Amino acid sequence: MPYSLESNKNSFRYLPYSDEDVFWQLYVTTVGRIHVRPGEKYPYQSDKHPEQYVVNWFSGRVLNEFQFVYITEGSGRFRSFQGDFSISTGTMLLLVPGERHWYSPDPDTGWTEHWIGFNGECAQNWLDRKYMERENSIYRPGISSSLIALFDKALEYACKEPVCMQQLIASLVPQIFARLQASRKNVVLKDNATNLLEQAREILEENIYTKFDVEAITSALGVSYHTLREYFNEHTGLSPYQYFLHMKINKAKELLVMGELSVKEVSFKLAFDNPYYFSRLFKKKTGVSPSKWNGVHINSDLDLWSEE
Repeated sequence: MPYSLESNKNSFRYLPYSDEDVFWQLYVTTVGRIHVRPGEKYPYQSDKHPEQYVVNWFSGRVLNEFQFVYITEGSGRFRSFQGDFSISTGTMLLLVPGERHWYSPDPDTGWTEHWIGFNGECAQNWLDRKYMERENSIYRPGISSSLIALFDKALEYACKEPVCMQQLIASLVPQIFARLQASRKNVVLKDNATNLLEQAREILEENIYTKFDVEAITSALGVSYHTLREYFNEHTGLSPYQYFLHMKINKAKELLVMGELSVKEVSFKLAFDNPYYFSRLFKKKTGVSPSKWNGVHINSDLDLWSEE
């Protein structure tokens, strides 16, 4: 029978698994949630854990399984072949088989850790195909209620032991991993956002006299339209198409002030199919019809669009 401990926030289980569970290609070995108070001895209740699971700061620990360890309160340290790292609230550790590691909460803060241990052909395939990386095993998803809920659900299944318990808990592991992958990609996207927006603006400027071609833009940038739209909405409050229209209106102001082209000619030069639509849009954005635009408003108005 698996051992369990439940008191206040502290609960953990080590789970049996059958040949049928192994055949499922993903099975769970342990789940738990431990709150370590500041100054409290760690590991918590070390005599209640199987010896191979106890983390020893002096000798480290080597597992024959994978684990996700999620720190939702407090801070501490983690050490592996990658180096020595500070662990803060909202950090997730990926532990892989055969890698020696150390981790411990800061005595001044303690911490709350959630974990789930798992193994199987599916997990090994993730590692072999580089979906999981030994060299990049620290995730920083922050405090995520959806992630915490998945760990809590796993612990609930382990304690209640429903029919098909192993499969129910194992089904939560890919969900945890998917959320970790999404959080890491979002960080990369945010880091690249400024550069991407600058590239997008340059492409739009170069194509100011053409129609909006979303496929050409996304192809040139190497991103999906969904990604591009999210960037523009976050940083400008506008969709890429709306932003492009603002650029066209600004260009129309310049052309009209020069006085060399009629309203209809400016409309066609900027690839508007209908000069009446162009006139309505221009007046909506500037408050003045294009036929009455004389440049008096251009400084303040251009500043306005620039700020937007």
